[in-house]
Amino acid sequence: MREFSFYSGATESALYRYHVRETGQVYSVTIILIQGDEPERVIGSKVLRNITPNEVIRECLSHCRRCSGQDKSRQRTAWLTGLRNWAICSMAVLAFIRLMIVKS
Repeated sequence: MREFSFYSGATESALYRYHVRETGQVYSVTIILIQGDEPERVIGSKVLRNITPNEVIRECLSHCRRCSGQDKSRQRTAWLTGLRNWAICSMAVLAFIRLMIVKS
């Protein structure tokens, strides 16, 4: 049985550690997320059979790229939601000021 680990960065604040155990033609991969000052968190595991070690590494890197794309999408959605909320609040404040001017 052989074991090895490697790290791959998804975003500026997230780092994935892939711990791979090889037993014959079976690879057990544990995926660990490291974010900022938070403790390491196991987010999943996967069993890969009848593939080469290079294909295992490619599969892990593919996982990292997919997660990176999802993180960017979430960040963009959060930014757009914040922009929308700011616009709604601004319009409400302007309507309130206008109402106060009309009443006086």
